[in-house]
Amino acid sequence: MKTYTLIITIVLILGFNLGSIAQVGVGTSNPTTSATLEVSSQINGAGDYKGLMPPRVATETDRNSIATTSVDKGLLVFVNDTGCLDIYNGTSWEHITCDTGIPPSPPPPPTVTSGETPSTAKVN
Repeated sequence: MKTYTLIITIVLILGFNLGSIAQVGVGTSNPTTSATLEVSSQINGAGDYKGLMPPRVATETDRNSIATTSVDKGLLVFVNDTGCLDIYNGTSWEHITCDTGIPPSPPPPPTVTSGETPSTAKVN
């Protein structure tokens, strides 16, 4: 009886471990094999579209309290206080985009070639 119980236990443990090597799908019952996680904007391709809500922190101080290392490159958070979506680049946090009216980066200056003045130069 002990041997029978041991065999069943081993089979169950192996079965659960083999089943854990798979893709995870949210909103899809058939996630792609190329992704570890696939998030669909609809439930199985039908119904209302949905968005992705990244983790939110209250302030930049809270964001900075996340114990990050170089392996956390690509970590995303939304900072409520600044209205910014931030990414960790492996050494520091950077704003990806903000909804607080922070102006975008200015365009590059025009390229001036021989015989042109800055007012007639073409912007690349």
